[in-house]
Amino acid sequence: MTKSTVLNLGIAMLVGVLMCGCATTAKGPSDEELIATGTEECLAAAMAKDIDGLLEHYSDDFYNYEVGDKDGLKGFLEDAKTMGYLDNLEVDLDEAETEIDGDTASVSPVILNGVFGTVTLGFDLIKKDGEWQITNMEISL
Repeated sequence: MTKSTVLNLGIAMLVGVLMCGCATTAKGPSDEELIATGTEECLAAAMAKDIDGLLEHYSDDFYNYEVGDKDGLKGFLEDAKTMGYLDNLEVDLDEAETEIDGDTASVSPVILNGVFGTVTLGFDLIKKDGEWQITNMEISL
């Protein structure tokens, strides 16, 4: 082999290694970051009283013994909006912790303050198709 052939092969191998390195080191956001982003989006939707935007973060399998399924939650939130319970809503995440176990997670406590008083929420999530969705919500008065 000539010197130029060896040099070209060496350059080609180096480029290949660098490309593979880029492909394997460029990772998407972590689960913690995805959940934090989802939490921020939920809060923004709640503050904007955007019920449909809020429900985008809830699984179609959502169920809570107090409000029922996702449609029941939508009705509950629409009633709360109509009655003014979403006005001047304050959310406290200072003590909230996220625990992740594989494709399930929980976030709690999330403290809501509003005209209704103070409510503490805890959320259970599941990861489907790379996206974290709320499957249950614990409500404490």
